[in-house]
Amino acid sequence: MRWLLLVLVAAVLGSASASYDSMAGDPVVEGVVAILTLLGFMFSIVLYFLPSIVGRKKKNFGSILVLNIFLGWTFIGWVVSLAWAVKHETVD
Repeated sequence: MRWLLLVLVAAVLGSASASYDSMAGDPVVEGVVAILTLLGFMFSIVLYFLPSIVGRKKKNFGSILVLNIFLGWTFIGWVVSLAWAVKHETVD
């Protein structure tokens, strides 16, 4: 259900920037577009670091964070770091 909400937010942000060209010059529209752009940027940062946020209490948090920072821009690196973050830790 959360993924559906994320997709809907991304669609709204994308449509707001696409219709901006027809209303350029209006200060209210420019302010709304600026706020939506800022929200979209913050949403992107949170989505990018989602594996690190999920795995922040794991024993290997540092490794998850490093993998997320350096390989998170690739889809495979992001998925691997997310899988590592949600993996159940076994007790030795």
